[in-house]
Amino acid sequence: MKKSVNLAVLHEMTDGDLSLERKMFKAFLYSASGCLAALENSRAEGMDQAWRQGAHAFKGICLNLGAERLSQLCKDAQDQCAAPQQKKKELLKVIQHELESVRQYLEAYNGH
Repeated sequence: MKKSVNLAVLHEMTDGDLSLERKMFKAFLYSASGCLAALENSRAEGMDQAWRQGAHAFKGICLNLGAERLSQLCKDAQDQCAAPQQKKKELLKVIQHELESVRQYLEAYNGH
């Protein structure tokens, strides 16, 4: 399985506390779900600012966890806030796919 999260970022924040890491994983996945919903709800024409804000927020929580590729995808979405609905749909699909990779990675790591 590819490495979807730079755990060095997480270890530095938690000082290696596995219990705290697990809590952060849960908080991340919960927040990510909300961010995905916000992006989905702001794909419509005229909602570019809401899309940008949602992508920006998602980017931040990804950086805090060390999900660097997912963070970059969110930055791309943020930068393309004025893209047509179809492009936003494509961006969202790629983000969802990478989020699933992150989720699987965290689950596998959590089981170590």
